[in-house]
Amino acid sequence: MKSNMELFSPLDVPKQVRPFVRRALYVKSEKPIDTVISPGPTGYQYFIWVARGELIQEKGGSEVYAEDSLFLAGQIKDHSIDIRYTGKVVVILLEFTALGCFELFGVHGTRALNAAPKVSSLGLEPAEFERALLERSSSLEASDVVARFTLICSLLEARIEKLRTLPRYLYAAIEEIESKHGAVKLIELSERVGVSRRQLARKFKQIVGVSPKYFCRVLQMNKAMEGLAMDDKSILSDIASGAGYFDEAHLIHAVQEFFGLPAAQLVEKEHPAVVKVHASSRKT
Repeated sequence: MKSNMELFSPLDVPKQVRPFVRRALYVKSEKPIDTVISPGPTGYQYFIWVARGELIQEKGGSEVYAEDSLFLAGQIKDHSIDIRYTGKVVVILLEFTALGCFELFGVHGTRALNAAPKVSSLGLEPAEFERALLERSSSLEASDVVARFTLICSLLEARIEKLRTLPRYLYAAIEEIESKHGAVKLIELSERVGVSRRQLARKFKQIVGVSPKYFCRVLQMNKAMEGLAMDDKSILSDIASGAGYFDEAHLIHAVQEFFGLPAAQLVEKEHPAVVKVHASSRKT
């Protein structure tokens, strides 16, 4: 059986799709596995296709995603989940940009907050996308990840012609938050993008799924997790400073809030696959 650190492998997202899909990963095991993943908040939503094997949501719900299941893993907030990967698993995961899911499918982020709904349940266009994907993949081997991923990307490219547009201030706000890894002051951000803080918060939460404040907190934690997951461990105070925290105590408090663990113990006790997949979620 593969080790947990080998469970997820990257896929190269085509240039045309990159404005909407930040990165792609896959799980492929030719031998049966039985692995539990406890994902933490990442700030982004995931399109997940189970081509073979089974994913079971054991905590935070009782959903079973078996062969040919497609679902949208939404934002995680005030919620914890465990996902069990079982069997000879083949799974493809696409991480949307903050606005990508709405731009391509018109699905508001609030629809999948703390949930993982089936794609077909999210409206007519997602259901049509699922139907086309399953029909055109019926002749593909489950283990042919490249062919399946190429098919997904071709169908996503076709949707770009029907792209939804959003207020310019929303794009500007996302760009600044991401460029600063979440270490921004929201009152200053709203002034720079030219809208009231209330207007920004309302539209942001509707489309992204969480408030700007929470999104910033998650991106700061992602940055800190990158430091914590490095092989050559940095000094905790340096990690805190690099992620925009006031000091080491501020970072430790934030880690305890997110994971229920002291920062120094996080990498040792957290599932290695979670560190690999979620701690680097800002990377493209």
